[in-house]
Amino acid sequence: MENDGTYPVRDMRAGREGPPPCRIGEILVKAGKISTADLSNVADMQKTEDILFGEAAVKMGLITGEDLAWALDVQFSCRPLASPGQGAVSAEIIAAHRPSDALTEVFRSIRGSLIHSGVGGRIKTVSIISPDRGEGKTFIAANLAASFAQIGCATLLADLNFRTPRIHELFGIKNNCGISSLLIRRAELDEAVRESSIPSLRVLPSGPAPPNPGELMGSGDTRQLISALKDTFDVVIVDTPPFLTASDAVATAPHTDGMLLVASRGRTTMATLGAVKRGLENSGGRIMGVLINEPPPKQGDARMMKSLIKAWGETIGGMRPWVRARRMRVKPWVPR
Repeated sequence: MENDGTYPVRDMRAGREGPPPCRIGEILVKAGKISTADLSNVADMQKTEDILFGEAAVKMGLITGEDLAWALDVQFSCRPLASPGQGAVSAEIIAAHRPSDALTEVFRSIRGSLIHSGVGGRIKTVSIISPDRGEGKTFIAANLAASFAQIGCATLLADLNFRTPRIHELFGIKNNCGISSLLIRRAELDEAVRESSIPSLRVLPSGPAPPNPGELMGSGDTRQLISALKDTFDVVIVDTPPFLTASDAVATAPHTDGMLLVASRGRTTMATLGAVKRGLENSGGRIMGVLINEPPPKQGDARMMKSLIKAWGETIGGMRPWVRARRMRVKPWVPR
């Protein structure tokens, strides 16, 4: 269904950010860590003591070692990232704050498989669904959105969880205007969509809690809104309410192009996940894969992480098998 003009907005893809500067000094100036006046002073010390520019800036007390590590990540990846202390992006958004982290590499691998499956092309909207609360659904949705934004995709992270919304907290924005405001015609999309400190990533919070979230989610207005978002952004990642606690999540299934299920190791049972899978399929949703979320790996597991990431790329194909979102152990089957 195409956007019928109910939610008229400018095409936000036109505002894509160009590549970030790749000189350490320029990166630090753009992030507000040093001033343009500092550049010549740091360069003088660099030349006098025959050290690197970043080392000179640290020695002069202008930046911290953490600032330098972040700037080096930006320089070598040439991806726009949130700088340490910039804005209010939560530390949970690992893809923004720790680009060299093994978990960030996992999200890049998941992003690559999603792109291979058509996300960003014929598939524009992906909802992230879990059986219950506390299984990592919002964490995965936010980091996937940040990961897509970092390759220049005009990305929207939308919060359709009217019952326990959390996206606005992760990005430090108010939740006084959002999706619920749009659905009752109390705001325009340009008002509800917020900028984030991650270039190319915008956030659409849930808005004030409605008294009838299940009915609102299954309405034709929600379908029209999601259609408008598809016309506006390259990729739309949708966070949803827990599947088993309300009917809201199943109501979103026909509205989005694909769904990723999130399960938690030691928490989600096979019977529960199988029931969710059948419920979504019966509602007409397309399940693209299942991510099993685990606690962060212990130190020393980096070698295993790299080998499993490689296995992901070689094994998963169209994202049909089970995978572990944080340790990436592959199981080549899907529950029925």
